[in-house]
Amino acid sequence: MMKNQCNSSCKKSNLFNLCPIIAVTSTVSNALVFGVIIMLITTINNMIISALRRCIPTDIRFPIYMIIISGIITCLQMLIHAYVYSIYKNIYFFLPLIIANCNIIREAETIAYTNEIIPAGLNGIKNSINIISEMFVLALVREIIANGIIFDNASQQFGSWATYLRIQVMHLNSPIIIAKLPAGGLMILGLLIALKNIAYQYIKNISEFMINKRILKVHE
Repeated sequence: MMKNQCNSSCKKSNLFNLCPIIAVTSTVSNALVFGVIIMLITTINNMIISALRRCIPTDIRFPIYMIIISGIITCLQMLIHAYVYSIYKNIYFFLPLIIANCNIIREAETIAYTNEIIPAGLNGIKNSINIISEMFVLALVREIIANGIIFDNASQQFGSWATYLRIQVMHLNSPIIIAKLPAGGLMILGLLIALKNIAYQYIKNISEFMINKRILKVHE
């Protein structure tokens, strides 16, 4: 019962996760860094909860999930601040918001709480790769529309070597600032979701057409 309520509430609250995602996907470098951090948090959290699942009381497991996630985020925040401050200053404001990330909580409840340590950790990596790829595509489109350049500010985060990552996709007479703003990010995200749904429906229609065609040939 609790598991069904968790899945239902997470599905209904997925828009809450857009707050940090829209903010950090203004550039590809920010999106990749934030995505890797989410992967680390999800994987470590899954493994810890899996290791402690027999000790976690059923009635209070959700508050315990939140405490564990908060602890992991605090430790990562301190490490990033100490060793890679250039990255920290771009994403520090959004790190605490990961505590309420429904995907991580759902992973903890449906995967980590019911599986062994290694499978739980691997599942966290797998699902995080999907999130990273989605964030990368959104950031890629936003950065190209805004500046016509990919990895424009990568050197500010990763050092001087990252200047070689800078790619000029197209030349713009003036930057399209709205693509970098939250409103532009939401519009672009909506368009990408619409295109994805159209493509999915198109592929589904073609598949159904081919299946029906084969069925007709068999009957003939």
